[in-house]
Amino acid sequence: PCVAPRKGKRKVVVVAGLQGCGKTTVCVNLATYYRNRGFRAGVACSDQSRWDGAGPNGETAEEMQRTKGLEMQSLRAAADKAHIMLFGSFEEDPAAAASEGLESLMNEGAELIVVDTHFAFDEAHNLMSEMNAMLDAVEPDHLAFVVDAQVGRDAAELAHNFLQLSSHLNSSIILTKLDEGVRGAGALTAVASRGLPISFVSSGTEIENFDRFEAGSLVRH
Repeated sequence: PCVAPRKGKRKVVVVAGLQGCGKTTVCVNLATYYRNRGFRAGVACSDQSRWDGAGPNGETAEEMQRTKGLEMQSLRAAADKAHIMLFGSFEEDPAAAASEGLESLMNEGAELIVVDTHFAFDEAHNLMSEMNAMLDAVEPDHLAFVVDAQVGRDAAELAHNFLQLSSHLNSSIILTKLDEGVRGAGALTAVASRGLPISFVSSGTEIENFDRFEAGSLVRH
């Protein structure tokens, strides 16, 4: 699957995933990967979680807002460390936030724009239905779905279902947390054996743990 940008051309990659899969780390590492290869890269991050008064663990709206602020500070620090551009927004409308981030990073000359989504859903079907307006707004060149390898062999079914929902788009799978026990190996084998398109894999949170995938081996280009 082609995720790579081209010099002098704009490429927009939307990164989606279920809660807790390591998606935001993937966004930073994907932008950093191509920044290290000479591209101007940035992440458009908008707070698109939908909380109705309280967080998923009973947090108050004030506590959730404070948590969001801390998360944005952490993301800003990671982006600064990696020397990539970052656009952050607390715009309530995810489509508007993504569109604003896209325009901002385009104006800064980004060749690769990675759009980080923050939908707090636990089912791929719900996630995709909520994303449609945002996808229409940014018209991505590629849609990457992050799958936590710790779900083991169930990763293949999860990835397959997502790719069916996004069959109208150029899409791929990014597998994370391959370093956390035998389930990771099982997930990678299951997804690869079904011929599903894997673009990247990660075995940790740092850029050195983030690699392009080729069948039969994990290689760095």
